[in-house]
Amino acid sequence: MSTLFINAALSPGQAREGQGYVKLGQLYGSARKYEQALAKLAAGLAVNPRNVVTLMLVGVIHQQRGDIPQAQAAYEKILALNPRFAPAANTLASPGPLGSGLES
Repeated sequence: MSTLFINAALSPGQAREGQGYVKLGQLYGSARKYEQALAKLAAGLAVNPRNVVTLMLVGVIHQQRGDIPQAQAAYEKILALNPRFAPAANTLASPGPLGSGLES
């Protein structure tokens, strides 16, 4: 599926915000094609580097790959942009490798 096809299904505002890249990143991520997913999400962040949803997907994919430092960096960047973004805050506060043990 091409980015052009995805962007054709989006409104002009969504296309400008890089949502086609995000949708492709989601598709690749759900297929466990993590490198391709991260490449598409990086393209989306190039269009809109402050998109917390895209950053959250980047964090989730890094977490699925076992790259905890990169996942943590993505979640912390989200909270720097939006301290009330609950998915990132909850992930960092939960027990486990990204949870409360990191900040002690």
